[in-house]
Amino acid sequence: GFPAWLLRKESLVLRTYNEPYLTAVTAWFNQLWPTIKHLLYSNGGPLIMVQIENEYGSYGNVTANPNDAKYMYALYDLHFAHFGTDVLYSTVDGGEDGAETALVLEAGSPWKGNASVLATVDGGAKTNYTPHFDAQKAFNAPGHGPRMWSELWVGWFDFWGFWQHTMTTDHIGQGVKAMANTPGASFSLYMAHGGTSGTWAGANMLTVPRIDLPLLYEPDTSSYDYNAPVSEEGRHNLGRDGKDLFESVKSAIASAYGPPVYAEPDLQPFGTYEPIKLSEWAPLLDNLDTLSTCKVEVPHGHKFPSFEQLGMGRGMVVYSVERRGGFPPMQNLYFNYPQLRDWVQVLVDGFQVGTAYRADMPIHNIVHVPAGSTMDLIAENLGRVNYGQTIDEHKGLLRYPVMSGKWTARCVPLPLEKLDQLNWTQVPGKSASKKGRPVFRRGVLRVDGEPHDTMISTRGFVKGQHVE
Repeated sequence: GFPAWLLRKESLVLRTYNEPYLTAVTAWFNQLWPTIKHLLYSNGGPLIMVQIENEYGSYGNVTANPNDAKYMYALYDLHFAHFGTDVLYSTVDGGEDGAETALVLEAGSPWKGNASVLATVDGGAKTNYTPHFDAQKAFNAPGHGPRMWSELWVGWFDFWGFWQHTMTTDHIGQGVKAMANTPGASFSLYMAHGGTSGTWAGANMLTVPRIDLPLLYEPDTSSYDYNAPVSEEGRHNLGRDGKDLFESVKSAIASAYGPPVYAEPDLQPFGTYEPIKLSEWAPLLDNLDTLSTCKVEVPHGHKFPSFEQLGMGRGMVVYSVERRGGFPPMQNLYFNYPQLRDWVQVLVDGFQVGTAYRADMPIHNIVHVPAGSTMDLIAENLGRVNYGQTIDEHKGLLRYPVMSGKWTARCVPLPLEKLDQLNWTQVPGKSASKKGRPVFRRGVLRVDGEPHDTMISTRGFVKGQHVE
């Protein structure tokens, strides 16, 4: 998604003509584009084309909203000021059928019939691309519409709480073969090689046709394997049918262009190591002074501060209160969307009594709270929305405090730093209560001889973060 600091400006509106937003975009491009200018084709480099926006027809609408068209023209002018006529300019939009492709092209680009900007298309693998390329040709200026498929999707994102998105080898192989053998078509695989997004993982927000659940939040996992022919760890990936995806795609491309010129490099061997014993721990609440980057009091009568108000992009915010006289049980502590974004852990006297998660709402949104003296609400951002109409949403507990008292908010950003400075001790024995406390656990991986690639099994793990 977008940098969180943009959302601190109340007058800023993303992805349309808005002066504060375009001021930020201009400042960024004025820093970025000069660093790659030496790579332009006109300077002997490989860069020949610049894409102005990405799938804008699935977000804005240049035919229905004058500010959206004005925004696209402003982006073109900004790029042209840097590159002039040394590059080609393009947009990309897609749809699952030819008619939809025509609609999103109309919504995403104001340059219909104008040779200044080439409209390209994208979408999933299929056996017939003609309707989409026909829509692309009809939209572009006559004689300026080469068949160009900017993203040929071979998989999809994986979301927490959902099944792994995989496709059959035959489906992908046949789709790539059909594209490679389409006369005059150029394309790129999305993705050709899987990867890892780490703490930068985003999220999708999809509309659900139910009155009580209008939006479905889909936070991406940190794995960006994407069912790509080359897997996240750099090996041949397998399709849903267990067959070799890499070989299928290679054969499909070879059917049109002949066998590959370069030999495949040898794979690095995998290594198996002894289990890692997590023998040390450091409770989160006991180490907040070391980890937190902010601590603010919540003014009486005010809502909890959001991540953005605290200058937080990713990570957790711990909202805490202590009542010297204690507080009685709360049978029904309700959480709902849009107040909860995205996950909260409820602690009483340092121990977990319940959790709530926005993707489970409105079904699982009640926590029964026992009597106690302290309450901590640990709110976590599970991923900023990078596709959909809610890319501007704020994170945290966007509600008033759940009880009276002197509340504070503390920032625990990701990626976690200062871990070596925590108060690490040996994990207590069996007689000590360890369940229900948010803690860090630490262990050592011992490698004898030459190190090899390996993987960590997460079987038995629950909600948490893995840091190497």
